[in-house]
Amino acid sequence: MELFAVAALLVVFSVSAASKAGSRANRTALAASFGQLGIHSEWIKKLVTRCLIAAEFGVVATLVWVPLPQLIRLAPATILLSILALGVLIASRGSAEFTCNCFGQTSTSKPAAHLAVDMLLMIIGGCGLTLGPSTNPSTGLAVLTMGLGLITGVLAVLIIPLLDALAPRLVRAGGDPVSTGG
Repeated sequence: MELFAVAALLVVFSVSAASKAGSRANRTALAASFGQLGIHSEWIKKLVTRCLIAAEFGVVATLVWVPLPQLIRLAPATILLSILALGVLIASRGSAEFTCNCFGQTSTSKPAAHLAVDMLLMIIGGCGLTLGPSTNPSTGLAVLTMGLGLITGVLAVLIIPLLDALAPRLVRAGGDPVSTGG
């Protein structure tokens, strides 16, 4: 389970950190989105942006550095995901939508979708922490486990933009939402 968790979280945090750090426009949009948290000072928004990007790169470094014990490898990712989920809760404050810059693109979507992705990733990290590595997995099993983790990470990165793209299609012509059976 550890290999699966490391692979999935490595994809998520690598894409997130690189997309934010790689573009001034993405950093500016991210800083602006912190206004939803009640942060209105521009220099504090920029400081929080830099700290978040540094924390994400720190998580990537701990996931990549193999000699680290399992707890040290997965705990920072799980803790940062918990902080981000708390940020989603505070930013949304019961509203139907909020703006997110998770992976370098602005997304306006349902807070529940973001929380679901964050919770799934926290569960993956928690399972990797608690279940630990399998003892001497075969090379084939290790490759399969890491491959599934990589696919899960890619899906986690793509799910919010996919939901944003599909959301307009889930509304009938008259503007009434399509029932999803609930």
